[in-house]
Amino acid sequence: MKAAITAFIVTVMFSVTATAGVTKWLEFELRRGHIVLPATVSGIPTHAILDSGAQFNAINTAFMGKHNLSFNRVGKIRVQGAFGEAVQDKLSGLPVGLFGAETTFDQVVGLALGHHSKGLLLGAPLFYGNIMQIDYPGKRLRLVTRDAMALNEFTNIRMVDQKGSGMPLVQVTIEGKNIWLILDTGNSAGVVIERPLAQDMGLIKQENGIAGARGATKRIHVESTRVEEMQFGPFTLENVLISFNAEGNSIRLKNQYSQTGTRINGKRVSGLIGFDVLKHFVLTMDYARGQMHVGLPDE
Repeated sequence: MKAAITAFIVTVMFSVTATAGVTKWLEFELRRGHIVLPATVSGIPTHAILDSGAQFNAINTAFMGKHNLSFNRVGKIRVQGAFGEAVQDKLSGLPVGLFGAETTFDQVVGLALGHHSKGLLLGAPLFYGNIMQIDYPGKRLRLVTRDAMALNEFTNIRMVDQKGSGMPLVQVTIEGKNIWLILDTGNSAGVVIERPLAQDMGLIKQENGIAGARGATKRIHVESTRVEEMQFGPFTLENVLISFNAEGNSIRLKNQYSQTGTRINGKRVSGLIGFDVLKHFVLTMDYARGQMHVGLPDE
């Protein structure tokens, strides 16, 4: 699968007019905090959600049902979502059009992704092999080859590629505590952590709001509050929303969508960081090398 993704990235790089290994900016939509790109599956127009917090690519089972699509089933996979787990089909031979290139996706997970108009979920494999820039305020992204940018000279935030899972982790400081969070473009909230950590940080308060939240496999209730300051790279953000599982609800935040049974070593994962924080910035990331720059659009 990794080789296929790498070939796809190469196809994308040469299907767009590029200068010094940099593609043109590709525009995207923001829908409830999710990055949405135009795509096709079997020639059918649809939308793809860019989700760096997913370990794999997925196709929406509602999209398949709507268009009477079927693909080769090549096994089962136990998927761990934030709020539970489920056994799903693995599918191969999906004809996909994306970024103006045509390719075939294999080892794709069939997953319930909501409305049938959302056909695909593109996970962390898409980010490997090149540097990716996501300009949230400008609603655009592009790919850069490593020989065109010395990103290691400009990194301004601690980032690692989580051993065993391949998840992108960044270090932030909340209430004076340094914690590692998964950089999750599929998370429309701000920061999501587990309740025991929220308790240690003194965030559980009677006045906190409680609301329902839907994960990959089930629905739970989450509690939310705001902290005065959070350090994200060189920037200090104020009044940041922090969410965690409400009392009596379980949550697992190793990553949003993953295959269970994978041994994970390295940094301790404390939660997820998503749109409500990322929306302010231009992110330049090399997941495989653990390098990242956080900037503002006018820099």
